[in-house]
Amino acid sequence: RNKTTNVEFLQHAINGLTTPGLIDLLIDDGVEDPIYDVQMVNNIKAANIITLSIGGNDLMQWAQIPGFATVNWAKAQGSADTFVATEWVKLIETIKGLNRIARLIVTTGYNPYNLEAVPGYESDVVPGTDGISFSQHTEALVTYMRSVVISESNKALLGYEVADIYHDF
Repeated sequence: RNKTTNVEFLQHAINGLTTPGLIDLLIDDGVEDPIYDVQMVNNIKAANIITLSIGGNDLMQWAQIPGFATVNWAKAQGSADTFVATEWVKLIETIKGLNRIARLIVTTGYNPYNLEAVPGYESDVVPGTDGISFSQHTEALVTYMRSVVISESNKALLGYEVADIYHDF
């Protein structure tokens, strides 16, 4: 038997958004909170399925743009530490607080730098002044952040599904 289902896709992606930035958009801190996104919150509350991809900009905000040719690795590490220690769980708790019944599917991060030299991207694998390449630095941070995304997925109050895209990229 054919069943007609109406599906509405809503997208709230914001270029450059970090995990703390998304949390700020979802929490109403006051009467005239200019950061709070009422439409995004209402869409989360009404959703049946929520997909989430966040975390990459937590690291890449410390890269020089354009080209990502230099990265402040100490600050990127600090952002990864904050993501792992507090921000990831806080974000999931915030989303679940808005809509506990929606199916929540989150992606893991991936390394945007090439692990193998290819024409035009040799600098990704060439060791920097510290002897470690961009791809190696990023690989360690993405793996670190990925571990918390996966390990927290089965917690009773967090419960979400993981679309592990790490190996696909």
